[in-house]
Amino acid sequence: MSSTNTVEVKPSPLGGKGTFTTRACEAGDVVFSLDRPLIATLDRARIADTCSWCFSWTDLPGLSGAGINQTAKVNWCSGCKKVKYCSKRCQSQSWKAIHKRECKELASQAEPLPNTVFAVIQMMEGLSVGDQRYSSILELDAHRDDFEKAGGQRWDSMQLMATTAMSVMRAKGVNVAGESATMSMCVLMCNSSRLVTPTFDPLGLVLDPAIARLNHSCDPNAVMVFDGPRLAARALAPIREGDEVLISYIDNTAPYGVRQGELQSQYFFDCKCTKCQLGNKAAQDAFLDPTSDFEERIKLIDDLLPKLVDDPAWPRHVLGESKHEQRLSALQFYAYSYLDSPDAARPTRDAASLRKAIAIIRNTGVWPLSRQPLPALYRQYAIACLEGKRYNEAFIAMLRLHALIDPVVYPQAHHPVRVVHAWSLATLSKAIGSDPTSEFCRALQSQGVDLSMLFLALLFEVVEQVEKSHGSKSLFGQTVGGALQAMMEPGGELDSQFSLMGVSREQWPKIVEDRIKELWPKVLAFAENDDIAAQIDEAVA
Repeated sequence: MSSTNTVEVKPSPLGGKGTFTTRACEAGDVVFSLDRPLIATLDRARIADTCSWCFSWTDLPGLSGAGINQTAKVNWCSGCKKVKYCSKRCQSQSWKAIHKRECKELASQAEPLPNTVFAVIQMMEGLSVGDQRYSSILELDAHRDDFEKAGGQRWDSMQLMATTAMSVMRAKGVNVAGESATMSMCVLMCNSSRLVTPTFDPLGLVLDPAIARLNHSCDPNAVMVFDGPRLAARALAPIREGDEVLISYIDNTAPYGVRQGELQSQYFFDCKCTKCQLGNKAAQDAFLDPTSDFEERIKLIDDLLPKLVDDPAWPRHVLGESKHEQRLSALQFYAYSYLDSPDAARPTRDAASLRKAIAIIRNTGVWPLSRQPLPALYRQYAIACLEGKRYNEAFIAMLRLHALIDPVVYPQAHHPVRVVHAWSLATLSKAIGSDPTSEFCRALQSQGVDLSMLFLALLFEVVEQVEKSHGSKSLFGQTVGGALQAMMEPGGELDSQFSLMGVSREQWPKIVEDRIKELWPKVLAFAENDDIAAQIDEAVA
């Protein structure tokens, strides 16, 4: 698939091959892009509501908000009835590119195949017909011996899926050896990336040699953003000509041991980036000093500690050998036990369970808001609240994420995750604020938080950053731009408000700027005050 030609592949000091810039890049620049990854398959949970070609969706959970790559309807392929499309155009393009080689075999399957099996079939089909685009896949590291040595349920599952893919290929007359199928599965497992929406909700997986040659750092200089099937790596900071483009394969905001454990388990290497060289001493791993009543606050964890140390996952949470460090290790392990996999299509825990976990962790008095997994728990709690139509609780969680957590966890104002969170909070503010007489709105107003002005402040913030985070012409950028236009155009919401006040359009910018400056300290004060937020939440529940 075509890509932006501002990078070159050559040997990397990190090992193997890497991707290097051929020009200097500013923060927010597109360093590397693909019109479409070579292989892209949907999670089974997404097949029924997502177009298999353009990835537009009808019923996606999460923080997306309405309108971003959303479609009214998707229809089954009339041949196999295992994939869906939003239009004849998408179906035709998919057929020409790949589906004509797989439709008949998919039709014979009782259920849709797992996306990993589907991807391996596409890989082997491309190789079997001599498609040159797939040949470079064979150059990627497979870590076959490492996967087998690690063994366990994962290896058994990989072999089973490889056997399934091999059976499908043999059914269509292609003689694929068992070892070839196993190697293909190993290549996929350690070189694929997550396919996500522009707002980072999981959709499936992708594999492309060009993506696989982007090396990892826990302190990356670029981040991957999807725009439907189009993928771009955008610079988080200025990158000099000739520097290597580095992304993070994992959640690089996680504590040191968690990062290293995940990288070793999935990719079989230890990261030695500048952040990892600090070990547990990095700022993002720090705890607060214990309070005088810490012994009482940590009692629950003391009871759990003997059970946790025997768990196979315990080593990645160990912070030290002292009693205090062991307690903190157990607290971290306990916190992560509530966290869903990033691949989860929907929250597996209800809002009440997540809220309880957040309360227990924060009650210890030693856990900063910005230390993982507390930010991730707040995000999953917000999603669970949205799923349960508990919008007031979702608002408070998202407000804390945006105002108190994201500036620390994602220090770049244009970081795509930070911009998406701002947009999610904006859409929540607008939805809740549409009824200013509601008890929740009145309670917020009593604290000086005007939701209509908060929506405007957040919208301006997103508009300011979207060119660097996603691109103003992207699906996300167009949705954001459309929202601003609707507010500003004659007869729009802002026009109506100021017309009633007798304020001319020329006076708008100064008035809005002054109001936002007046609003934001009140928003921060509300977000920081646990007691007020809890009282409002409980009073209107």
